[in-house]
Amino acid sequence: MMSTSTKELVIYIILLQAIIRPTTAGSYDSVSRLYTHIDDNNMASIPNDIPIQAEVVDLSRNAITTCQSFPDLPAVNKIVLKDNFLVEFPNLMAVRTNLTYVDLERNRITSISRELLSALTNLEVLLLSFNELASFPDVPMPKLYRLYLSGNAPMRNLPVLSVLGQTVEELTVGHPNMDDISATALKAMPKLVYLNLYHGGQTRVPPVIETNPLIEGLLLPHNAIRRLPEDFFLRLKRLRLIEVNDNLLTTFPDPCHVNYWMVTIRFGLNPISCDKRLFPLKIALISQIVYGNVICVSPADLTGRDLDSVSFEELRETFDEVGLEDCALWCRHTMDCDGWAYIYNTKGLNNGTCGIASWGKPSVSGVFNFDVFYLNK
Repeated sequence: MMSTSTKELVIYIILLQAIIRPTTAGSYDSVSRLYTHIDDNNMASIPNDIPIQAEVVDLSRNAITTCQSFPDLPAVNKIVLKDNFLVEFPNLMAVRTNLTYVDLERNRITSISRELLSALTNLEVLLLSFNELASFPDVPMPKLYRLYLSGNAPMRNLPVLSVLGQTVEELTVGHPNMDDISATALKAMPKLVYLNLYHGGQTRVPPVIETNPLIEGLLLPHNAIRRLPEDFFLRLKRLRLIEVNDNLLTTFPDPCHVNYWMVTIRFGLNPISCDKRLFPLKIALISQIVYGNVICVSPADLTGRDLDSVSFEELRETFDEVGLEDCALWCRHTMDCDGWAYIYNTKGLNNGTCGIASWGKPSVSGVFNFDVFYLNK
């Protein structure tokens, strides 16, 4: 029979176990060579039980505050330390030989050692979004092509990375208080093909037309951009994706030279004036090439209407309001239109009717089909 003191001790141990959750051990998959130790803020340092054969180490969602020296694991090529409490860039010298991928997002990193960063000569991907960086060292990183720096609030300007920027192809940067990106900073990245300025505080489109003509993807959602340059699509011949939803755009650029079959456009949540310039955009919406909920804010009789519900006839009635003399104003020279949709001038034909030609996808025989929507009767 238990004594009173023994019973009290047993109850104490049970309560203690309920309050203090034991630390779980890391797991290792010998097939994928992935070591994982995700312990929901219960581990404060790099574990010492990582197998020597591990190639991927995931230590996300812990309470790691420092990494003075990562374990010597020669096979490691990917390290994930996101969602921790790191205040300095970790010392990864022991694994630098094969390391190609480092994810440090959502930590508290305020500075990066030039020595530690420049030692990672084989690094290809570096994710540092949502830290507290005020600057980024410009050091040689010959293989780095993807760099994420979004959400570093102290970083008001994108640094000019004249050395490091020579290899960067994908850049994500910005926060609501960030200044407009300078042409100088973009020129330092001649190979840039993907630029993401999500929630970046931008008031204008970055000068990529002049600085980065190879751009294929430009993501500018949740900014304060009021217009796209008229020659935007004409000069960015390689553009395949543009995202400008949730800005202050009131209209769409001249539809000439917009190859809607090649460019995906996300355009919703802008205060759009629904007039004659939106014919190609409407056709693209119908064809599900352009994505976004386009709500009209003018003219008065279309205010609040979704562009999907506005008929071509209703758009035609805006011609007089905007002073369109003839459809040739849309395309200075009809044959210069590279896009699949364009307005053309048919004066002298069909009793002077203007129409919109919507080119469809080629049939099996290779012949293109098109429909004509008559704007004036």
